[in-house]
Amino acid sequence: MPVTILPKLYLISRANKRRIAADYLEFGSHQRMDSVKSMKKTLFVLFLLVNVIPLAVSADVLVLPAARDNTLFEDATGRFSDGAGQFLFMGRTGDDNGLDNLKRRALLSFDLTAIPPGSVVESVTLSLTIDRVPPDAAGGTAYIHHVLVDWGEGSSDPFGPEGQGTAAQAGDATWIHTFFDTQTWTVPGGDYSEGASALADFTNGPETIFFPTGVNLVADLQSWVDNPAGNYGWIVIGDEENTMNARRLLSRENSDPGRPELTVEFTPVVVLPEPVTVPIMSPAGYILLVLLILMAASRFRKNQSRP
Repeated sequence: MPVTILPKLYLISRANKRRIAADYLEFGSHQRMDSVKSMKKTLFVLFLLVNVIPLAVSADVLVLPAARDNTLFEDATGRFSDGAGQFLFMGRTGDDNGLDNLKRRALLSFDLTAIPPGSVVESVTLSLTIDRVPPDAAGGTAYIHHVLVDWGEGSSDPFGPEGQGTAAQAGDATWIHTFFDTQTWTVPGGDYSEGASALADFTNGPETIFFPTGVNLVADLQSWVDNPAGNYGWIVIGDEENTMNARRLLSRENSDPGRPELTVEFTPVVVLPEPVTVPIMSPAGYILLVLLILMAASRFRKNQSRP
């Protein structure tokens, strides 16, 4: 009766590669093999070097543009959005008269289908570009939280600087709606994880800010690679404590350099061949195999004993 040998996937880390190579050198440095057992060990190490290490793959890096983005403009009725505009906004607005003291939060998500299913995410970095700040801007910290439900990017496109948004269009995300005007957030201002996935400090001027890789950010990406249907992206929350300290960011629709970018380092899985079926060795075959091993061992010892 035949036996089906199922291929296994071995992902060898750099440390393990060095260890296997060191073991191989140690065995190779012996001047004399005085037992069949030692030779079997050497053959096994050689098998690993030839058959396992080629399966180990190096990490790939992808730089991805945002697939959709929008801004939530604080408003009790959810009238405003910016789905197709050139900019995103975060933080709290205001003016010299203490009016328009309202929050702005940016939404963005990325298409991760270029990352093969089953890949292991190693690191993630998100970059956003601040292109405009208030006259008396102060530094602060921006946070990203992963969004818990789906949301939309409609055709709303404000005129001018865009800071007030414009009338929301069908399918737009607003302060109240996930999709204007038929579906709503559980909590006005967005449904998102309590803990931040990453943070980035910003100064009082235009700049590109980076949300560096970390456990939470990698966990977000890994969950979205494993479950693409749950990829709702992040919400970007700026300084909401101080008025007149909002920030304008370049959106994915902007033609200038500095649009939102996600850099992902990942290790793809290795696609192995189909299982191989081989017959079970007969008793005579086992005897022949043992004889061949003994003959090879004897010849090896003789060669080693020669000056």
